[in-house]
Amino acid sequence: MSTIPIILHPTDFSEPARRALNLAASLAHREGARLLVLHVANPLTDAANVLLDDPSPDRQRQRLEQLQLEAPGVPFESRLAYGGAAAEILKTAQETGCDLIVMGTRGRKGLGRLLMGSVAEQVVRNAPCPVVTVNSPPREPAGEAEVSSGTAAPIRTVLHPTDFSGPCAEAFRVACELAGDQSARLTVVHVAVPSPAAPINQPMLPPHPEDPRGKLEELLRLAQASAPGLQADYRVEKGDVAPRIVGAAQETRCDLIVMGTHGWTGLGRALMGSVAEQVLRTAPCPVVTVKAPAKP
Repeated sequence: MSTIPIILHPTDFSEPARRALNLAASLAHREGARLLVLHVANPLTDAANVLLDDPSPDRQRQRLEQLQLEAPGVPFESRLAYGGAAAEILKTAQETGCDLIVMGTRGRKGLGRLLMGSVAEQVVRNAPCPVVTVNSPPREPAGEAEVSSGTAAPIRTVLHPTDFSGPCAEAFRVACELAGDQSARLTVVHVAVPSPAAPINQPMLPPHPEDPRGKLEELLRLAQASAPGLQADYRVEKGDVAPRIVGAAQETRCDLIVMGTHGWTGLGRALMGSVAEQVLRTAPCPVVTVKAPAKP
């Protein structure tokens, strides 16, 4: 990205949050951005949170200040807020006009996610800017685990899934800028699925193009015409969208997924589910979700 004046990093001091902080600090350093680290305290839950050895405000402010050691050379600000985590994160994003949110997610599944919800998913659905979610990595064999150095691994490959919709057009722009800024390779993937008639009250998905390869080639041709140094390729997959995106991420060993989200809410989201939310729960790497700009 050309400029990211403010990167917001919400933290609960967990392992996914630590990994997200490493990525946020790396991006802030590269982009010359200010890093705002936020912890949302909730007296009703903090007393039972084993991650917080002392839930007192003074202790939490101290822990926030200590995180500055993880972001050397980056303009750093910490904030302590109170209330619901998702609501306070979104409020802070609106008030500060931040350009990017980088946060960890525990990737809850099943009953735990149904009852508790996911703070990351709530933020993804409602944030006014792109959101990067960082999940815990799968356990690796002894000797192959990445050595923690306080910095994020370099971004060498960016994967961009597209259905050629409006949100994907904006996400493609962000993916191209990130790939260019990071000197990374961009892989664009389209998943072709059957198009049955949508049930009543179910949102309509964008129609699948008859020639997705032609559309992908044209998309990359235009992108490389405006950014001649951009390294890019594409692939067409068939099957269920979210699993195939995650499969493509694993096969390409990508370091970052950049995808659009339709931001459906209410009945539409309950019926359809969100491909973006399914991907961010199971992706092997950080995921950037981007909404289409609001229509004037």
